[in-house]
Amino acid sequence: IFQLRCRPATNPAIVARTRVLARQLGMRRRVRVIESGRLTSPIAFGFIRPSVGLPPDFAARFDAARQDSILAHELAHLAAHDTCWCLLADAATAVLWWHPGAWWLRRQMHLASEMAADEASLLVADGPRVLAECLVELGTRLAAPSLLGQLRVSGFRSHLGRRVQRLVSLEGRAWAPPPRLRAAVTRVLGPVAMTAAVVLCRSEEHTS
Repeated sequence: IFQLRCRPATNPAIVARTRVLARQLGMRRRVRVIESGRLTSPIAFGFIRPSVGLPPDFAARFDAARQDSILAHELAHLAAHDTCWCLLADAATAVLWWHPGAWWLRRQMHLASEMAADEASLLVADGPRVLAECLVELGTRLAAPSLLGQLRVSGFRSHLGRRVQRLVSLEGRAWAPPPRLRAAVTRVLGPVAMTAAVVLCRSEEHTS
């Protein structure tokens, strides 16, 4: 339903910069840029058709530097296939909804993916500082009462302080793609741990 209510982005400069940043992140597939009045902040979604969703006032609210730092962050989620990994984590949590450990693992996975995506701001001049400012601004906006029917980014405000602190520590560094082996291990360990928890809990239920 959400995708039926969105429309292609009308700002050609934003679309062009999105494609440039996507190439810098090593993405080969074209990323669709859409707008929706139901969004209060940018969001990355879609595994088969990677997409970045923007609120209609994105260009008016943020200057070019802020736009680029936010777009780099969202594109990094797509480049790392975070939408797929988060879906697996959500599914495991739905099965183990009663187990606090499952929720803790889910939060840690989301935090790790956010911090990894934050590093893509290094592609932009003064990107970490600019993105940290955006996080604080967006966090304040999301804390205000939302309008009926608007979508929020799940978990955006959680661990916000740690993300800002991490971004500040990135100042002066150059961006480099994460080693493939380390990235693969990081992505696999979370789902494996959650799957093991599901199996163990099910085994305990059958033996009791």
